[in-house]
Formats: sequence, C-alpha cells, structure tokens
Amino acid sequence: MLNIEASTSEAGPFFRYVTVSPGAAVRIVLSQNYTDCQETDAALFATVLRNIARSYSNPASSGLPFKTLVVDHPAASIAVIHLGLFNDIFGESAELFDILKSPRCGLNLTFSALKLASASWFSAVLPGIFSAGFPLDNISHAHLGYLIPLDEENPRLLAETVGLLPALSFVKVSGLIGPCLVHVAGFSHTGEDVLTPFPSLESIHFRRVPFLPCDKKPKEILDLVDGELLQQFLMTRGATVRRLRLEGCLYLKKADVDKLCKVVGDVVCWDEEDSTRQK
Repeated sequence: MLNIEASTSEAGPFFRYVTVSPGAAVRIVLSQNYTDCQETDAALFATVLRNIARSYSNPASSGLPFKTLVVDHPAASIAVIHLGLFNDIFGESAELFDILKSPRCGLNLTFSALKLASASWFSAVLPGIFSAGFPLDNISHAHLGYLIPLDEENPRLLAETVGLLPALSFVKVSGLIGPCLVHVAGFSHTGEDVLTPFPSLESIHFRRVPFLPCDKKPKEILDLVDGELLQQFLMTRGATVRRLRLEGCLYLKKADVDKLCKVVGDVVCWDEEDSTRQK
C-alpha cells in the first residue's frame, strides 16, 4: 500500500519514477500549492494524473484492469474532488461513496483547493482524468456524485465524459449529477454525431436525486430530473436498460413511479417515505 499526502508540485515529479504493481492500493491526498493560481494548479494536477497513469501503464502493472470508477465532489467551503479507480465491482446495495475512506486495490485520489474552484478549473481537470492515459475501457461500474455544480459553464461535462466509456453497464448517481445524466442520455443526438452516450448501460441507481414535481414545468437549469425525459430514455433503450433503482429521491410521487414501472424491464426499487420528504 502506498499512502501519500503532498502538494501537486511535489507529487508530480515523484510519480515519474514509481511503478505500481497490480495488487497495490494507492491513496493520494493532493493539496493546492499556496503560490499558484487555480488555472496553474489545474495544469499541475493534470501533470500529476499523467505521471500516475504512466506508473500504471508499465509492463509490471499491465495486467491491472480497472473495473470501477468513482468521481465525487461533496459540498464544502473548499473545492474537493475524489477520484477512485478500483479493480473490484461493488454491489448496488453497498454504501459506495464510503469506499474512499479505506484503501482498496487500485487508486484513491483526493484533491483539495484553497477555495471553491472556478468553472475553468474544473474544465481543465475533469477531461484530464480521462485523457491522462488510465486504462478505462474495462470500466463497467461508475459511481458519480456532487452536491454543487462541478462546472457552471458546462454542468453536463462529467456525465458526457463518463458516457463515452464503452463497457459501462451500471451507473450510480447522487445529487445534482442525476439531472445532468438524464439530460445527456435522454436527448437524442443529431445525425452528425457518431457516438451514443452510455452505449452498454443496463442499470441506473439514483440516490438522493431531486426529481421535477408533477405540477411544475422543466427549467433550463439542470437541477431537477425531468421524469418524462427519463421515461422517454427508458422506452428508447428498453432492450438494454433493464433495471432502475430510486433511493431517497426527492419530490417523487407514486404516479411518477407507476409511469416508470410501465417501461423499465425488471423492477423499480422505490423508497416512498424518503422520496416524499422535502429538502
């Protein structure tokens, strides 16, 4: 097990000379450099990611296929982003976001900034996670969550990027990423687009995601799940998406769930008591 706490400028050179074995658990806690602006630090963070990915792509660790992706950005007074790439696959009933508290085989990365990150910071960091060189084609499970927008200019950025993973069959979302995922997956692409988002998706798990009440019309901002758009998506992908789980989702009514039950293949799990609570 490798456990490191350092700034981005310190960790970058270190990982240029490290080889990660397939059975290793790597936990990294990075902090923003006090003298750097956010944009400069985002570039340093991207360099660290590339160096870590290089550590995983050498011959000694070439047999390390990541299976589970976790990206979590909790609400906080400072900017914190959690990234987890793990070898094992977790069951739907597990408290999946708690895995970041304990080391597991794979990579567990936490980055904290001195203040709330700007939209441009996240625009630089998030694509870097997927372009750094990590072997992501085998990712079959993804767990995404945040309580505040990751990117005010493009709130769909995370969902759009994860949606390109070719083998992703299960996705669990919490907080404001839920509405973004539905918009990304639900809107049909134009004829110029050649990629279908979430091409291998079979199961969706919404956890504490706010839904649009029946008596309100959809807004331009992506802060609530449009139940009708979700229903249309399930109808379009009915041959592949066979399971939907709703856990503690806000503003859901029985009538909404009944509509979803008519189009989803196997089962809709719904906690009515939690769903009817208000924020």
